[in-house]
Amino acid sequence: MFDYIDPFLWQLVIVPVLTIGGGVVVAMIMKRIWVGPVVTFLLNAIIELTYFAVYYDHSPFDINHLSSWNVIFPLISLLFSFIFVGLLKTKKSV
Repeated sequence: MFDYIDPFLWQLVIVPVLTIGGGVVVAMIMKRIWVGPVVTFLLNAIIELTYFAVYYDHSPFDINHLSSWNVIFPLISLLFSFIFVGLLKTKKSV
């Protein structure tokens, strides 16, 4: 049933939800805004480096294969972390 995942679905839905969502969740748990972008960057870098190592037979630590998504996703994660952690801190103080 799930033996094939559309590459566009993977790149435009699954990876952003996993990386940005994971970063924001960790930021909310730790109540630190800066943690979200760091975790998002690490998750996305791991996914991209693993992808290139598996499908293109490159070294798994070749950082030349990191894309611009490693800048865009942490910025989005920073925005969401700022919003959600700010809401948590405001809710806690009220």
